[in-house]
Amino acid sequence: MTQTLMAELGIAIAPERKVSDLSFVEKKLVSIAKAFARPVKLLILDEPTASLDKCGKDILFRIIGHHKAKGMSVIYISHNLKEVFEICDRVTILKDGKKVATHQVRDVTMDDVIREMIGSSQVTLYKREFHQALRRDEEILEILNYSKRGVIRDVSFKVKKGEIFGLAGLVGSGRTELVRMIFGLDPKDSGRLVYRGSDITPYNPYDAIHKSIGYLTEDRKFDGLLLSRPVTENISLASLARDRKFFLNLQEEIRFAVNLKQKLNIKTPSVSQLAMNLSGGNQQKVVLAKWLLTAAEILIFDEPTVGVDVGAKAEIYRMIEDLTRQGKIIILISSDNPELVALCDRVGVMRNGKLVVILEGNELTEENILRYSMGVCEGMEVQR
Repeated sequence: MTQTLMAELGIAIAPERKVSDLSFVEKKLVSIAKAFARPVKLLILDEPTASLDKCGKDILFRIIGHHKAKGMSVIYISHNLKEVFEICDRVTILKDGKKVATHQVRDVTMDDVIREMIGSSQVTLYKREFHQALRRDEEILEILNYSKRGVIRDVSFKVKKGEIFGLAGLVGSGRTELVRMIFGLDPKDSGRLVYRGSDITPYNPYDAIHKSIGYLTEDRKFDGLLLSRPVTENISLASLARDRKFFLNLQEEIRFAVNLKQKLNIKTPSVSQLAMNLSGGNQQKVVLAKWLLTAAEILIFDEPTVGVDVGAKAEIYRMIEDLTRQGKIIILISSDNPELVALCDRVGVMRNGKLVVILEGNELTEENILRYSMGVCEGMEVQR
């Protein structure tokens, strides 16, 4: 049965092969074939071509076209507008969980769709007061030639002291994978981190902390906090790794935690409160406090305002802006494009593991971020 199905779908994978031995693309094709193991009237595909090569994409589109002609209906979810215009008959635009419009594909252009995707979201509740970033060569952080086969492709850029450098891109574009390599969390094939002319490439997170690098992770609950431990311990954890002390000074830990609680307006009855009992916004402030205590010069923020309310967002924005006034180097990853436009001096847009463009000045708009993220704009040289 499997052999007949694979042959019918045009997928050249031997049925006896183990899934664990297949490439990522082959695994994805197997998952597509699985959907056709029994009669299908409606097929829902969610970002089906993410990480597929051209051959895999051609196979998928051939399968869709063949079964569509036989009466099968398809709901095709994608950020890739070129694919939408290539394969779909109608397109529905969603924004913030609400339907914006539905059109016949032949009646609209990519520009029309992009405008409806953006809507009025360029209006933001916060606008940063920009100041001139330091421009001396010795104050520059250089990210040089970071690569990992199949994940990141030769990414390089520079960040100045007192600057917020944003990283934009769709889910799967490689933003988080890149900064995890920069922090020493994940292995890489190549890449160096140079600060003030010296190589500070960290071997692991412990080494990164000693080299004055902090990383506020995307998932604060999974790898940013010890939820079952008190606020005090969560705040002091990274600084203990930095200082290499043989003995704990509990009174000093509490004093530092209380000071940061007041400075960041962390709403908790006391610093002895368990982190799991705090709201999302206050949990995020605890993670930020952890890195402030290390006095890190280079700070990477991955989705710092996800899951926090509007008031907490504004407070976090002000904290980040205050860090730039202190001359810290900030790399900010966000899926919220208005947030990037409001906060960042420059924004690098990633797509398929590659840095495709760096936007600044009048070019730094939500529309341009979206265009480059989806591959609508091609051929522009990356400014480094």
